[in-house]
Amino acid sequence: MTESATCRRRSGRSLQFQQLKEENVFLRRTIREVQRSAQVNQRRVSELSEELQQRRRQEEKEAQDLESMVHSVEQNLQLMTRRAVKAENSVSKLKAELQQLQVEVDALRSENNNLKTAESQVVMTMRQNAQVASKYLSKTASHAHSSIRQLLGEAETLRLVSQLLQSIDKISTVHTES
Repeated sequence: MTESATCRRRSGRSLQFQQLKEENVFLRRTIREVQRSAQVNQRRVSELSEELQQRRRQEEKEAQDLESMVHSVEQNLQLMTRRAVKAENSVSKLKAELQQLQVEVDALRSENNNLKTAESQVVMTMRQNAQVASKYLSKTASHAHSSIRQLLGEAETLRLVSQLLQSIDKISTVHTES
């Protein structure tokens, strides 16, 4: 019995040993698979970490670009606001100047109309004065003409009187000599 017990023990040990060997082989295979899987996972983790780093760098760059763009837009907005304020001030000044010029234009138009009215009155007065002067000169010319005729007539009369007096003088000298 001892032998059979020993044999059984040996056979039990051998069976255990065989099972342990198989389990060991199985465990080694599992360890290799787990190691391969771990290596694959490690590579995948490394790739994903690298990709994550690249994305973070890309996001940082995009964030910086976006911040730069926002800063640029803010500066442009401030510049455009300043320009708009200047333009509004210029428009206000130009409106005030336009109003002032409009007042001046209205005053000049009024003065121009007054001058035209005055000129029209002056022209009418000049026409009336010219007509009066024309009538006066015409009358004066007629009067001068008749006065000249009268003077010519009287000059003829004076010549006749002068001739008559000369004749009388001759007659009286002839009578005194005789």
